[in-house]
Amino acid sequence: MSITLSCATLTSAEPTEPGGINWGELTEEEIFEISKKLVEMKNELYVEDATKGFKAYYIDKDMEQAKKHWSNARLLQDNGLTNYQLGSIYLIEGNFKQALDYFEVAVKDKDYFFKYYPQFIPITYARLGYTYWFLDRLEETQAPLEKALELGYNDDPLLFHVLSIAYYNKGMMDKTLEMLERGVAVDPNYEPLVVNLGDTYKELGQKEKAIIYLTRFLAITERPDDDPVVQAVKKDLEELKK
Repeated sequence: MSITLSCATLTSAEPTEPGGINWGELTEEEIFEISKKLVEMKNELYVEDATKGFKAYYIDKDMEQAKKHWSNARLLQDNGLTNYQLGSIYLIEGNFKQALDYFEVAVKDKDYFFKYYPQFIPITYARLGYTYWFLDRLEETQAPLEKALELGYNDDPLLFHVLSIAYYNKGMMDKTLEMLERGVAVDPNYEPLVVNLGDTYKELGQKEKAIIYLTRFLAITERPDDDPVVQAVKKDLEELKK
């Protein structure tokens, strides 16, 4: 495959919005009410820090403040939610070892996290899988990403990209192709998926489909003409059209 995953994919991304809640349109008072309803705890200090952590992360996108408040909340309640939020912050910052510690704790919290925050569970598994990937622990990447997909986390092209590479490295070409096709259906302009789908069709001897996706990659890519991937794709197209 032509493109592997770069850390910039996540470190440049804005925080996601689990559970269909549009956090960016909520006021601080509304977030506080959601926090109290979801947490269902009597610990007001915990709820206060969780509320401020939600606001800093989802609305202000201030990772330092989010880290401060979620760290405080974790001191009060070491549960799956606090660990998920801290893991997400460290993942965005590129501190993958620290992120991994938090995500691995989060997915083990069946009693609290899974009960009160089910909308966060799929993305937690997904981010656990991404973290394994960034740490070059490919064998451990597949299971959490498959779990995320099973739980309905199916609108993130990154998941299909990483899973396709995991399957490809195991020689599972049918699954590789399935992930690439599903990923392109989610985002037709996601460059790694488009070019890798073209490469996979080429490897499978399906020339016409390979030409379609490799040509599409050249049409959508923002890479310069002298980029090695662009040059390789142009060479492949020349050979395919002979």
